[in-house]
Amino acid sequence: MADLRIESQDVETKQYIVVQIGNEKYGIDISYIDNIVRMQKITRVPKAQSYFKGVINLRGEIVPVMSIRLKMGLEDDQFTNASRIIKKTFLLFISLPH
Repeated sequence: MADLRIESQDVETKQYIVVQIGNEKYGIDISYIDNIVRMQKITRVPKAQSYFKGVINLRGEIVPVMSIRLKMGLEDDQFTNASRIIKKTFLLFISLPH
């Protein structure tokens, strides 16, 4: 008689956020994201790289903010109500189309 075994597999699902930078869309695994916050006042830092926009105060933590668009050689960010700051070990601007 054949030995019948039923194996169960744990299927791990992942969630992604999709961001658009220029004409390209990128998926970011949400396990790498600490925070997504609305655009806020950015304090400039003198003599910083052009893609380094400055710092923000995020719940009492001073956090550096960079523009991934400028870092990738694209045009400067256009901020709208849909713009967000995504925080991990660094921050970047994402300008989402309407």
